[in-house]
Amino acid sequence: MPTPALARFRFHRLSVILAATLSIGALPCPGFTPPADAELLFAPDDLPRLGEGARRHGHATQVAVEGPDFEYAVRLTTERHGYQWDVEVGANLDQSLRRGQVLLLRFTARMLETRHESGQGIFTISVAETTPPHQARLSRLTTVGADWEEFWVRAQLPRDFDANSLRLKISAGQVPQTIELGGIALWALPSQTNLEALPQTRTSYAGREADASWRAEAVRRIEAVRMAPLVVEVIGRDGRPLPGAVVHAVLERHAFDFGTAVSVRELLEDSERGAMIRRRLPELFNAATFFNALKWQAWAGDWGGFSQETTLEGLRWMQRHGLDFRGHVLVWPSWHNSPRFLRDHEHDPAALQRLILAHIDEITSATAPYVSEWDVINEPRDNRALMDICGREVMIEWFQRARHRLPDTRLALNDYAILTTLADGPTQEAFAETAAFLIEGGAPLDVFGFQGHFGGTVPPPERVLAVLDRFAAFERPIRITEFTMSTNDQELRHDFTRDFLTVLYSHPSVIGFQMWGLRQAIDDNGALTPLGRAYSDLVHGEWKTQFAARTDAAGRTEHPAHLGRYRITITHGNRKLELPFELKPAQPPLLVTLP
Repeated sequence: MPTPALARFRFHRLSVILAATLSIGALPCPGFTPPADAELLFAPDDLPRLGEGARRHGHATQVAVEGPDFEYAVRLTTERHGYQWDVEVGANLDQSLRRGQVLLLRFTARMLETRHESGQGIFTISVAETTPPHQARLSRLTTVGADWEEFWVRAQLPRDFDANSLRLKISAGQVPQTIELGGIALWALPSQTNLEALPQTRTSYAGREADASWRAEAVRRIEAVRMAPLVVEVIGRDGRPLPGAVVHAVLERHAFDFGTAVSVRELLEDSERGAMIRRRLPELFNAATFFNALKWQAWAGDWGGFSQETTLEGLRWMQRHGLDFRGHVLVWPSWHNSPRFLRDHEHDPAALQRLILAHIDEITSATAPYVSEWDVINEPRDNRALMDICGREVMIEWFQRARHRLPDTRLALNDYAILTTLADGPTQEAFAETAAFLIEGGAPLDVFGFQGHFGGTVPPPERVLAVLDRFAAFERPIRITEFTMSTNDQELRHDFTRDFLTVLYSHPSVIGFQMWGLRQAIDDNGALTPLGRAYSDLVHGEWKTQFAARTDAAGRTEHPAHLGRYRITITHGNRKLELPFELKPAQPPLLVTLP
């Protein structure tokens, strides 16, 4: 029998299936036919030119399919994580091309299976130079789901190119996956072609519109769960209300966590980049984590570039700058995510468990003053080696041991492809079932961590909201722990970040949002990216309360404000008082005596 929480989750799942709004996905270009003067450089029937093999850890074959308008596709299979060029096929273009000519590419693709955190297949298709540095002259980073999707890409050539100096390439080596592409066609159009008149696939999503109905509902929820009246009552030395006093309030730290991951080495290094990170991190965020420094291999010394003292120095820096810190991760239960020595005990479950518990004891004790939340387990659905040997119940003991060492620290279960997929999948059910198993077994599971690695095809805000509602049935706070977007569509990165953050901030179960890297938000010079602008416009703009108001005849002023820590300044004539104040839900008025 499922636990009550799991039963509520499954009921919500049915509701989502019945009510979900579908993503728009790749917007089609119906009925477009290239003009008669277009030169066909690569035809759908030219698939054999791409070759039958792929380098390093994967392979490619031509397969028969039932495509929308083609019968054959190239199937690329990637067997492990790597660089995108580790699994790649391509064909040289044997035509010479001239400056100003326009390239137009059409292809159709789908994903058969993937280990990408978004639940989507991911690849880059490009036309690149055949000589180093192999600069791409047309390129699209593409993510696809299980259904066939058609894409159009266009680009203008900046100079002349000889025959065989350009190559059409498909690069798919990033993650374990199987994808298929068919209907591939590449044309060269004359230089006088109007580039803007040609199709260019724009990926979008339902609810992106400025007047989408979900927006007003989100604003109402934000007002209800993230805001409260900030009431200040000022009295004079005589104890009477003081009208006409100026109250100036500035939100200095949100109650909601807005964080990012950083490299401890980059954070501490004596360089321009290190200085930029140390400046921009506390300017933009109130929370943080390290990418790798607290993973078991780094802590144990398997990775030579890390040391425990450097990690602790980084944690002390975080504490000095008031950043709420998450530890990532105590146990990532697979061999390739554990220190090398652990495998020496592969056939001794008791010894394995003793070593895991000893590691939990050691690292939590060393970092206890600095860490407010730990990922106790990361990705248990795909990383099961330790549970397969020691038994599933050891996960409960890992949580209990962490609680014994850290009575006041939040403990989280973290996994991927929960919010990022367009439809319900096995990762969501597996997370819910694991969470129910842990809770029923007495594990002190405090927080659900949802990673948030999005591809270029993103779910509608209303679907994200519905999935959050389903998991809220467990009555555990939710944190987004590793937000990224794998697309070079900067407008999409901006708009979806804005809408995704709005949904999260509006949901009562969500307690924080964390990007997986500063480079999501800022470039190498520290300037905001389009994604970073969307984030900053909300967090440091629309959601940052600051106001100045005069007290009324009763010595009182009231203003709607976002929850968090404030700096309040009160002046009246030549009298001035400055004090901190924390605004919480149902907060009583701040009563101030102005001396």
